[in-house]
Amino acid sequence: LREEWWPIVNNTGKIIGSIQHQLSLFDDKKYMHPIVRVMVIDENRLYLQKRSYNDIIFPGMWDTAISNHIRLNENPEACVMRTAKERYGIESIKPIFLSNYIHETEHEFHYVFFYVACYSHSIVPNKNFIDIGKWWTRHQIESNIKDKIFTENFNNEFEIITRSGLLEPGVCNCDCRLKQTIQDGILRLSKLDYSKARK
Repeated sequence: LREEWWPIVNNTGKIIGSIQHQLSLFDDKKYMHPIVRVMVIDENRLYLQKRSYNDIIFPGMWDTAISNHIRLNENPEACVMRTAKERYGIESIKPIFLSNYIHETEHEFHYVFFYVACYSHSIVPNKNFIDIGKWWTRHQIESNIKDKIFTENFNNEFEIITRSGLLEPGVCNCDCRLKQTIQDGILRLSKLDYSKARK
């Protein structure tokens, strides 16, 4: 009962099976699993976590605040809420879906549910999950991105939200205008090129 099981999905995100997560990571065959990733925004800042050096994927690299595998019989939004509560004690986050994309790692394929969320309160990481977390400005990220300190996923997603205008002043505040910005079609996300994320 304590084992964690992950869905196996196809290229369209349809569930075609399941597997115990440790078996999946160390099996010779690569499976595709659904995951959630959430960019947490406050004006032109992003809250990032530094991945543990013990992580199998991208150890010691900076990454988006919320990233986790969806469990069997769990929907993406429930996974976002569970992860936000477990890792930061946050219960009031309101994720807004942006897109899906596929990303390959050394051990598996990820079918990504990519979200953004506006959150202007203080964030305190749960030390059982995250050692370090902090707010980064757009300028700080752009100044360090060539140093390869960010994960591949983050680099692709940062390009997407930068090109879409989500980090512009006044787009995200806790009125919150973020959802309205997306609904009004300002982002034109359907025209963005996600080919760089499809590795």
